[in-house]
Amino acid sequence: MPYVRFIKRGRKFKVYMAERGKTEIHDVDDIYIDVGHGVGFTTRGSGTFITDVPCRVVEIETLPGIKEKVLACTRKSIEELREIIKYL
Repeated sequence: MPYVRFIKRGRKFKVYMAERGKTEIHDVDDIYIDVGHGVGFTTRGSGTFITDVPCRVVEIETLPGIKEKVLACTRKSIEELREIIKYL
């Protein structure tokens, strides 16, 4: 169960993921969460959550030539994520 903290910086998010005693830091363009517990947000675009599903950082080509790094806390495939994010 990863604990995730994110901070909005301009158009990107700085993401801190802590799981099993290790902390990873990533810069991502978007965050996609299927299920989250203890979700908290602030007015400045930062927040925290805990999720039961695995989290990973994937690079998705939303439009031809445009790639986005996305923190995906889901069991969906990259193709399913691409279709969801394309219309957001």
